[in-house]
Amino acid sequence: MHVFKVALMMMAISVDRLATAYDCGKDAPQNVCEVSHGDLAIYVRADKIPVRLDKNLSFPAGGKNCVEYGPHTRRCCPLATIPAGSWISSDRYKQAKCHKAL
Repeated sequence: MHVFKVALMMMAISVDRLATAYDCGKDAPQNVCEVSHGDLAIYVRADKIPVRLDKNLSFPAGGKNCVEYGPHTRRCCPLATIPAGSWISSDRYKQAKCHKAL
């Protein structure tokens, strides 16, 4: 019975994670967030791993479902376009054929 309860709990956690991911389609499954600073836009992963700009400077990642920057910042990229704790420029975003959420 204990194994059954643990299995149900794990399934509930998985469903929660799936339910908050936004639809990106099969070609671009990585959830990313657009971070705008005036005319400059960069793209970060939609997770909780802080983004390091350099040795001394970091800022929060997009958070689950882009909660840190708002739902209007949701974007999609091919898998592994943005490494954990990193970011990409708008040029790299276009080259990778990233797009807005479906």
